[in-house]
Amino acid sequence: CCSSLTSVAFPASLASIGRYAFYAGRIDFAPIMPGSSRTRVTVPATAQIGEEAFPYAATILRVPPASMRAQERLLFFYKGALAYKRCRPGLLLWLERANIRLGTYGPDGAARKRDREE
Repeated sequence: CCSSLTSVAFPASLASIGRYAFYAGRIDFAPIMPGSSRTRVTVPATAQIGEEAFPYAATILRVPPASMRAQERLLFFYKGALAYKRCRPGLLLWLERANIRLGTYGPDGAARKRDREE
């Protein structure tokens, strides 16, 4: 399923991870820990991690919760900017069609009146 996954970031609100949580047979998410040395797990510094919660080959990176929240917000805004960039042409075409249907560009339309005022 996820054999090529190389990093996992848990939310800043995570309080604890149980003992042997990501070893095969314990839970369905075991495939996210393929056991390669490249696997990196990011957890909040305040989270308690149980004994052998992750395979020995996994690198555990502890980050302060405030930094994790800041990173999550930055990623949220980045994804929003990308979505806007991808959707903008479609939104503008929709607006153009709506204005045509409303008669905005007609001889007595709002756009013509605005242009005459300027």
